[in-house]
Amino acid sequence: MTPEPGTSVDLAELERAVRDGGFTPRELHVAARGRLTELDGAPALELPDGVLLLLAENARATELIHSRDQMVAEGAGPVVRVQGQAARRSPEGHAGHPYTLTIHTFEVG
Repeated sequence: MTPEPGTSVDLAELERAVRDGGFTPRELHVAARGRLTELDGAPALELPDGVLLLLAENARATELIHSRDQMVAEGAGPVVRVQGQAARRSPEGHAGHPYTLTIHTFEVG
């Protein structure tokens, strides 16, 4: 499924549609473009339509955050493209954001 540019897919709605179709959703692979930000101290990716995806802690996320900090120091905007896997998992204190994105690959700029 590919949304129109500047919009995103509601992951819960997509998961529900798969279940309603008689299937069990296993993995949600995501390709997204957005800006790195934070939500209550946790790293997140803000999509162009304002949707936030919390980032799972892993080496790729750490590398991405470091790259973003370097870009900002050099005066560039923190826009990134990421590919990864979204999972229904809420870090402590983030019950309103049920999906966490584990980054597999990324591009900055």
